[in-house]
Amino acid sequence: MGIDPRHRPADGGFTVIEVMVAITVVAIVMSASLAVFVRSISVTGQQSGRQTAIQVANSAMERVAAIPGPALVTGRAQAAVDAQWASPVAGVAPFLAGMVKAYDTTVPLPAAPLPTTPEQAVVNGVTYLQHWYVGTCRVPKTGGDCTGTVANPSNIGMVRVVVAVTWPDRSCAGTCSYVSSTFASGGTGEPLFNTNQSGNQLTAEDPGDQIGERTVPVSLQLRATGGVTPYTWTGTGLPPGLTVASGGTLSGTPTTAGTYSVTVTARDAGAATDVVTFTFTVNALPQITAPGDQTSAGGTSVSLQLGHTGGTAPLRWSATGLPAGLKIDSETGKITGKPTATQPATPVTVTLTDRYDKSDTRTFTWTVPALAIETPGAQAGVVGTAVTPLSITVTGGVVPYSWSASGLPPGLSVTDGVVSGVPTTAGTYQVTVTVTDKAGASRSTASFTWGIQ
Repeated sequence: MGIDPRHRPADGGFTVIEVMVAITVVAIVMSASLAVFVRSISVTGQQSGRQTAIQVANSAMERVAAIPGPALVTGRAQAAVDAQWASPVAGVAPFLAGMVKAYDTTVPLPAAPLPTTPEQAVVNGVTYLQHWYVGTCRVPKTGGDCTGTVANPSNIGMVRVVVAVTWPDRSCAGTCSYVSSTFASGGTGEPLFNTNQSGNQLTAEDPGDQIGERTVPVSLQLRATGGVTPYTWTGTGLPPGLTVASGGTLSGTPTTAGTYSVTVTARDAGAATDVVTFTFTVNALPQITAPGDQTSAGGTSVSLQLGHTGGTAPLRWSATGLPAGLKIDSETGKITGKPTATQPATPVTVTLTDRYDKSDTRTFTWTVPALAIETPGAQAGVVGTAVTPLSITVTGGVVPYSWSASGLPPGLSVTDGVVSGVPTTAGTYQVTVTVTDKAGASRSTASFTWGIQ
């Protein structure tokens, strides 16, 4: 007999409907459990990635701690810093908001211990990227976070380094990031938060007194230490034609000679300033003082000191056309020597050149007169009586001279151009006196009479 399905026994099993309902319930429970399981795995993976990122960030911070404060910006070019700050990784922008970019103005740039491009660190097959952002801000002397960039007595300028670590992870829309930061002083030690200390003091270096010359371009790089980079420079009292760029380059072409008291001011990113004053002398262009035309006797010592104005030492002198036997001292401009030959008025050109190769030239004439002798008038004497000594007049030529004579009355002779003696024989004599100079030139008097009674 059939069994009424409405009156089944208690242990008669499940109906088809009950089985279907049970399967549906199990499916729903399993689906929920799977979602929880998958989420648990995802959270665990994300936490593992963050822990590794923290370790990578700590490694990056250890690198920062090993670098002296002033060297943190070494090699970080301004253009590269600008590009890095323009597109920071996730989570960095709030740190940068209260900071001023710091960069290296050195030319050429050295290698950067903290590069502006990320560096890789591969851990368990995952690539982590380390990013360093370096800037400056003001920090309370009692400690704390950045308070902006405006200086006041209650804060000090500090260097701030922001370290960001990024790694690929689908849970962070593709890339996760971890960000931390630290402070460093601009000096070589740890940051100073002692209210009795001023921290890392900005010091403008004294370049020393400077010398330039009109029309000669100038390029002088001013330097400072300490404080918070970058520095901004200004200057007053500069020679006309010169300026100071904000980066500290003093340049231009001086237009006016003179001595100027120059004051330059270095201002750091934290608004601290330091001032240094030095003298800048601008020399006029070199100019030789014209010595005028010169005449010198052959064989006689010459000493002519040439003069000048302007120019910048060391100076170099040179000359062309000098009489034979003369020379110019290239350092002092003094012409010395003894002419060894006669010459008519001959052009001599002297040139003065200074350290900047600026020069001046002057031309004058130099004469070494030729040998000449004068003929005396008729002479007379008495036998047995010494004659009045007769000096023969000679000019020019090259000393010393040698002498000879013909037709002298017996008892007379010529020595050093003087005829003297005691005549011994009466008569009328035709006398000629000859002089010869060191260069071999000779000149003779015309024949003159010498009567002896």
